[in-house]
Amino acid sequence: MKNFIWDFDGTLFNSYPHISKAFCMMLDNHNREYDVKEVTDALLVNFQYAFDKYSLTESEIKEFRAYTDTVELKPEIMPYPDAEKILKYVSEHKGVNYIYTHRNTDTLVFYLKRYDMLKYFKAYVTSDYGFQKKPSPDGIEYIIKEYQLDKNATIMIGDREIDVLSGKNADIYGGLVKRDGRLENTKADYVFKTLDDVMFLT
Repeated sequence: MKNFIWDFDGTLFNSYPHISKAFCMMLDNHNREYDVKEVTDALLVNFQYAFDKYSLTESEIKEFRAYTDTVELKPEIMPYPDAEKILKYVSEHKGVNYIYTHRNTDTLVFYLKRYDMLKYFKAYVTSDYGFQKKPSPDGIEYIIKEYQLDKNATIMIGDREIDVLSGKNADIYGGLVKRDGRLENTKADYVFKTLDDVMFLT
C-alpha cells in the first residue's frame, strides 16, 4: 500500500471524550435528559445518528459544533500514542499520508500544528470543501483525482463504518481501527486493533 487516507477524530486523535462533553453541554443548556454512555455510543456510530436519536434542531446542532471547535474545552483533544509513530513510519517507507475528515480546516490544522504532525501529510480534505459527508466517496475521489493516486495502492482508514464505506464506495481499500477489540459486522478489508498493525501494509 502506498497511499493512506486517514480519518482524524477517533482514529489519529482521541477526540470523543471532548466531543461527548460538547454534546452533553448542549443538552444541559436545553434541559434534556441523557445518559453519558448512551451519548458517546451514539456519537461513535456517527453524528447524524446522534442528532436523530436526540431529535436535535438546527440551532442545537450548530451549538454543539461550536462547542466541539472550542479548543479550550476539557478534556483536551490529543493524538493517540501510536498516531505519530505510524505516520512517520509511512512517510519513511515511501508512503504518503492524507486526511479526510468532517472537521473544519481551522481546527484540524490547529491540532496538527500543536503536536507538530502537519508535516506528515501531503494534503487534507475537510468539511470546508463542501463534499457530501461519509459514507459518500466524494472527498476521497477528489484526493484520488487531484493527486493521481493508484486506487489499488490506496486505503481509507477510520474508526467507524462510515469511514470504511466511504473508501469502498470510492473503489479503494477500507481499514477499520477497533481499539476496544469488539467485533462487529464490517465491510472493511482490514481490521486493526492498534495503528501499529497498519505497518504490515507498507
